[in-house]
Amino acid sequence: MINELHWTSTKTFLRLLIIHGVGDRHRLQACIASLLTRSPGRFFTTQELINAVYSDDPDGGPLNPRANITTAIFMLRKHGLKIDNDRNCRGYRVAA
Repeated sequence: MINELHWTSTKTFLRLLIIHGVGDRHRLQACIASLLTRSPGRFFTTQELINAVYSDDPDGGPLNPRANITTAIFMLRKHGLKIDNDRNCRGYRVAA
């Protein structure tokens, strides 16, 4: 398989990305961005974000969901979304 050219469809390629976890990262960011932008100015606690993102996960989510939320917030900020956190770093909001 090394040094060989393989042709695949876009649909198959996207399915492989999701299987290997790349799609999960973007789904996490999209879910958090959607939740925060629906209620601009409202602080969402980290626990509320965890519940919103992982409530439908049959395994209950990752071992350290706080780290995943923090990383997703960092990436959203990097992409230009203005996200504030409260003084005690307990929650996040999109500036109104």
